[in-house]
Amino acid sequence: MVDNVVDIGEMRIARDRVSQFLPKACQHKSLRLEEHGEVVKCVDCGTQVSAFWALKMMTEQWATASSRLKAAREALEVDKQANLHLVAARKVEKAWRNKTMVPACPHCHRGVFASDGFGGAMVNKRIEEANRKAESQNRTTEGEKK
Repeated sequence: MVDNVVDIGEMRIARDRVSQFLPKACQHKSLRLEEHGEVVKCVDCGTQVSAFWALKMMTEQWATASSRLKAAREALEVDKQANLHLVAARKVEKAWRNKTMVPACPHCHRGVFASDGFGGAMVNKRIEEANRKAESQNRTTEGEKK
C-alpha cells in the first residue's frame, strides 16, 4: 500500500501497517537520542523507548506532515490559477496610476492607455486560444523551412 511507504530524501521506509500511538498519557513526541548506551528516551516522561518504535513514530509523523504539505501546495496552486486575472488587473492598474509609464501590449509592445477602451472589446477565449496555437505552429513551420 502506498500510504505505508515514507520517502525521506533518498531514504525509503516501508511500514507493515499504520498503528496508533500508545494509549498512555504521554505520547513520547519529544525524544532524545543518548549516545552513551545508544538509547532513545522521552524528554517529557523519561521513559526509554525502542529505536524501532521511535523510527516508526518518525515515519508516521513524516507521512502526516508530507501529506499536509502536499495538500497545502495543491491548494496554493489552485488559488494562484484562480487569482491570475486579478494579479494581471492589479499590475495594469498600478501601471496606469504611474505618472510616467503606461502598460504595454504584450504582442506589439506599444503603450495602452486607459482611454483606449481597454476591456471594452472582447473575443471568445476558445477562438483566441486556437488562433494563438495556429500562429505558434505557423512560426515553427516557417522556422523549419528556412
